[in-house]
Amino acid sequence: MDMKMESTGGINLLGSKQYKDKEVVYASFVLHKNGLRAVGEPSFDEWLQCGEFINRAKDSVHFWIGDWLNFGEFKWGEKYLEAVKATGYDIGTLRNDKWVASMVDLSRRRDTLTFSHHVEIADLEPDDQDRLLDYAE
Repeated sequence: MDMKMESTGGINLLGSKQYKDKEVVYASFVLHKNGLRAVGEPSFDEWLQCGEFINRAKDSVHFWIGDWLNFGEFKWGEKYLEAVKATGYDIGTLRNDKWVASMVDLSRRRDTLTFSHHVEIADLEPDDQDRLLDYAE
């Protein structure tokens, strides 16, 4: 997969065959494990968007892990031992992330709310989830 820059927002994950650092590209910035670098001449808006993405990432990681685990289970079966090694999270956290992600459809999730908000409504019916998430927003 080739690196593609988006002029406004958006995320592009770089193909694993061409990089070792697992970079994420957002706006005109490349985020590495140990830092960030600008590509070209980012605008103020791109700089601000990148900062907002960084702030939101901390609340998104558990959804990312949950969706990742659900995909892995669908494709290869349950792989919690490998997931513990890959993420550093304990099995209980991984199971919780996976369960919440499976119970709250991606289209229903609110990016203005934290993962914890979604944990609270995960065992409810979809209409009730929507109602409470709307209220929380």
